[in-house]
Amino acid sequence: MTKKGNQSIILIFLRYLLLLIVALFVISSTLFYSLFLKLTIYPVNFLLNFFYNSEVFGDTILINGFQISIIPACVAVSAYLLLLILNLTTPIKLEKRIKLILLSFLELLGINILRIFILSILLIQNYVYFDIVHKFFWYFLSTVLVLIIWFSSTAIFKIREIPVYSDFRTLIKAIRK
Repeated sequence: MTKKGNQSIILIFLRYLLLLIVALFVISSTLFYSLFLKLTIYPVNFLLNFFYNSEVFGDTILINGFQISIIPACVAVSAYLLLLILNLTTPIKLEKRIKLILLSFLELLGINILRIFILSILLIQNYVYFDIVHKFFWYFLSTVLVLIIWFSSTAIFKIREIPVYSDFRTLIKAIRK
């Protein structure tokens, strides 16, 4: 096996080890949720204050007699984790990886803020189909949005590698040599 082949295998191993450590941290810790809760709830409240008088108390926005609780599913912790998994299972240079994570996280954060803002207005306005729209966003659009963010971000950075598959091909080539 060549020196370059050994380095490739070591880098793959380190990326997947880092992914495992980060995933376990995100799943077992409330720090990630707490951080993204604040990054989500305060901008939503800011936007709502253009139309209503709203206040934030912990993980809840109080507005016109409504309590809008922002739970972990609303913060989209699993969507951030999925973007991180896609990123760390794709062989790319560190600088590009950092930019890709930042861009994809910022895109998801912006879309999520807009989603919660729109749903909050629909709730306050007693929109008849609120539950259907909410579930549509939750069950269908959340996954589609993550994929759109991933594909658009990889297009912007001209990434041609495929998560997991590109690493698998590298490992097979290294084993064959």
